[in-house]
Amino acid sequence: CQAVAPKVPSEYLTKYQFQSHDALSIDGRPKSKKGMAAADQSKAFAPKEAPKLNPPKDTPLSLSHLAKCDGNTPSYPTYVAIKGTVFDVSGNTAYAPEGAYHIFAGKDPSRALALSSLKAEDCRSDWEDLADKEKQVLNDWFTFFSKRYNIVGQVRS
Repeated sequence: CQAVAPKVPSEYLTKYQFQSHDALSIDGRPKSKKGMAAADQSKAFAPKEAPKLNPPKDTPLSLSHLAKCDGNTPSYPTYVAIKGTVFDVSGNTAYAPEGAYHIFAGKDPSRALALSSLKAEDCRSDWEDLADKEKQVLNDWFTFFSKRYNIVGQVRS
């Protein structure tokens, strides 16, 4: 018999829980464990129902264009970049202006994701100086996003 973590609605995942490296991910599923086989990690991040994703795009996007894609302008989509890869999160209200993770919209918040932080000062793209543990958390978030959202481009300076 395998233990299954309960699905926790995102409204119950408070800022405190997110910042305290809670054992649950953004959708209430367990975060990956060190030493877990790659195939098991892949399954751990798979959504219950796999969305139909378009082939990844390599369209160059400037930081100024990314900033316009923060969910505040109806004529622009909502984007979140991780390690320079831009994901279209338009369909997820968590990234909308009143959403719990709006702080990430229109940015590359790689450092914040790696640190499990919702602090504005952590929402920046530099992450290379972080410890291996935080880099793994960031890689887990990249995997999580890549299984749910279309890749629409790459941030170019």
